Amino acid sequence: MPLDDEMIADLLRWRSETPYAGDQDLIFASKRMKGRQPPWPEAIERNYIRPAAERAKITKHISWHVFRHTFSSLLAENDEDVKAVQSLMRHANSNITMNIYTHAVSSKKRRAQSKVVEMILPEPSQPAASAGIA
Repeated sequence: MPLDDEMIADLLRWRSETPYAGDQDLIFASKRMKGRQPPWPEAIERNYIRPAAERAKITKHISWHVFRHTFSSLLAENDEDVKAVQSLMRHANSNITMNIYTHAVSSKKRRAQSKVVEMILPEPSQPAASAGIA
């Protein structure tokens, strides 16, 4: 999985703070299991993500699945190649990526509709002064 330089810096910063920072240790290790296992995703959601959402006054349900849908939609909004999105999402099939995870973003829908309108409507006529007629 490719990582952005900012993400690498954050992970290195985390590594300097965690008690499980050995070369063989997990990046995110369970304190409860004394670093021998990763924390359960449900526990991370319950103990960290949902409380953070409440503090931010986010009332919608937040889950790992919501993060995946958002990530996929943001990639599509950035006009990323379908195969790149499929690979980053770790989908075996691009149909899963496009039909289930990627949602059309409003700005893209507006842009697409405007292009069709431009194709159908005639060019606007220019006023005499701006058309070079005096």
